Amino acid sequence: MENELKRIRAERISLISMIVGIAAAALWIPLLWLVSDLTSDFLQAIFVYGYPVLSIAGLALGVIGLVLSARRETRNRKGVVFAVIGMVLCLLALAASAWLLLLYLFVHPVEIAL
Repeated sequence: MENELKRIRAERISLISMIVGIAAAALWIPLLWLVSDLTSDFLQAIFVYGYPVLSIAGLALGVIGLVLSARRETRNRKGVVFAVIGMVLCLLALAASAWLLLLYLFVHPVEIAL
């Protein structure tokens, strides 16, 4: 019974990671639109700095869910799949946000200066 509860908890953590990964991937298009020059600096700061935090949180949840789901006594194939999908989506979102942050911090000021 105790192992069943641990398995369910690991599966839920993995599922939350996958949901965060899907949300981060789905927010990419609005993120690009909101970070354009048409919006306020406050919205730019929220999305340029908040998006990597969301991606890192989903990645951390994915790692925790993967470790808990892959343990011998609570082995759960569905939890492992959810965790891997969430981790991949969060890694892609983190790479995309890092690219956007690089452009926003280094390339955009150079374009304005020229």
